Amino acid sequence: MNYGTDRSEVICRTYVRKTLISEKVAYNLEDAKQVLDCAESLHPCRGAGRAKDFTYDVLTKKLEQQISHSDGLVFSVTCKGAVKQQGSSCISCKYVRKVILTRKSYLKRKSEETQSPPNCGS
Repeated sequence: MNYGTDRSEVICRTYVRKTLISEKVAYNLEDAKQVLDCAESLHPCRGAGRAKDFTYDVLTKKLEQQISHSDGLVFSVTCKGAVKQQGSSCISCKYVRKVILTRKSYLKRKSEETQSPPNCGS
């Protein structure tokens, strides 16, 4: 919290996982309680998954630029930080997870195709 230009107001900022979620000026105790109640209803985004579950050989340079790491988890760089439902991910992290898993599946299929013997039609 910081004081505004008038010492009777307080600037309340809510952060989740280093992401600014909201900023509101509180003029009285009721405003401050409202900010705290709103912050209490938020849940941290669980991200795209655990970093150890994603091998870096599947990531393209573009995909590497779209992710960030924090506390052993992978997040989208545009992660919203908070979600309404506990244990869920924001839409940005869901998208990154889907892209990583699709790429992983593609590389696995491609690898299996190159390792399997050609079908001679005997």
